[in-house]
Amino acid sequence: MPQRPLSLFLGLALTIIICWLLQVLKFFFLPLVFAIFIAFLLNPLVEWLRRIKVPNIIASLAALLALIAFVYLIGTIVLQSLVAFQDDFPRYEARVQEMISKSKELANLNLGIVEQERLQAELSRFSLSSLVASTLNSFFSLLWQALFTFVFAIYLIMGRHKLPEKIRRAFSDGRACLINEGLDNIGQQVQRYIWAKTLTSFITGGLVVIVLLSFGVDFPITWGFFTFLLNFIPTIGVAIASLLPTLVAFIQYDWIHALWVLIVLTGVLMTLGNIIEPKILGDSVNLSPLVALFALIFWGWLWGAAGMIIAVPLTAMLKFTFDHIESMRPLGVMMGGDK
Repeated sequence: MPQRPLSLFLGLALTIIICWLLQVLKFFFLPLVFAIFIAFLLNPLVEWLRRIKVPNIIASLAALLALIAFVYLIGTIVLQSLVAFQDDFPRYEARVQEMISKSKELANLNLGIVEQERLQAELSRFSLSSLVASTLNSFFSLLWQALFTFVFAIYLIMGRHKLPEKIRRAFSDGRACLINEGLDNIGQQVQRYIWAKTLTSFITGGLVVIVLLSFGVDFPITWGFFTFLLNFIPTIGVAIASLLPTLVAFIQYDWIHALWVLIVLTGVLMTLGNIIEPKILGDSVNLSPLVALFALIFWGWLWGAAGMIIAVPLTAMLKFTFDHIESMRPLGVMMGGDK
C-alpha cells in the first residue's frame, strides 16, 4: 500500500478510536475538561496569592473555596426557586391539563377521526410530573459530575506551578523555553476568552432576570441562571434561553403576555450577542463561524448538552495550540476567522 493512503487510513482509524474513547470514558474526560477550564479561570488568583507569599496549597485551596462558595450561593438560589416551583406545581399542572383539554376539543372540531385519535394519544402521553422528574435526575447527575470536576481541579491547580520546571528537566534548554512560552501564551488566551465569555454570560443572565421580573414571570433567577449557562452555546443557547421562560409565561398568563416576553427577551439577547458581546470578547478568540458550528455539532454529539457548552472554548484551545506548533500552524490558520 502506498505511504500516503496508509497514513490517511491510520489517521482516520486513530480519530475513530479517540472519539470512541472520549464517548465511552465521558464520565472521566468531561469533568477533566471542565477542571482544566476552572484551573485557567482561577490561575490569576492563585498566582496573585503566591506573589504575596501565601503557600501554594493554601492559595490553591483558597481559590477553590472561593469558587465553591460562589457556586453554593448560586445553587442555593436556584434550589429555592425549584422548591418554590414544587409548591406551585399543582397550579401549573392544572393549567397544563386545562390547555391539553382545550387542545383535545380543538382536535375534535378541526381534524378527521384518525388524526383526532393520534393527536389525543400524543397529548395524553404528556406528563408535567415526568418532565420535572427527568429534570431533577439530570440535576443530580450534574452534581455528581461537579464532584469529580472539583477533585480534578484541586490537583491541576496545585500542580500547575511545577509544570515549567518539569518541562525544563525533560527537554533541552532551547526547546523547554519554547514549550513554556507557548503554554503561557495559550493559557493567557484561554483565560481571556473564558473570563470574557463568563462576564458576558453573567450580564446576559442578569438582564434576563430583570426582564422577567418586569413581566412578572415566575422563577426569574432560575431562568437567569440557565441563560448564564446556555449563553456558552453559540446561537442555539440563546434561542433556548428565550423559549423556556416564554413557555412559563404562556402557562402562567396567556399567549399575548408570552409573546411580549419573547419579543423583549429576543431583542435583549440579540443585542448582547451581536453587538455588546463581540466588543467584550474582542480578539480573545478568532474562530471561523463554520468551525464553531462544526465544533458545536461534534461536541454536542459526543458529550450532549455539556459538550455544547464547552464546544467553543475547547475548540479555541485547540486552535491556540495549533498556532504555537510549527507543523500544525496551517491548520490553526484555517480554523481562524477573518481577523
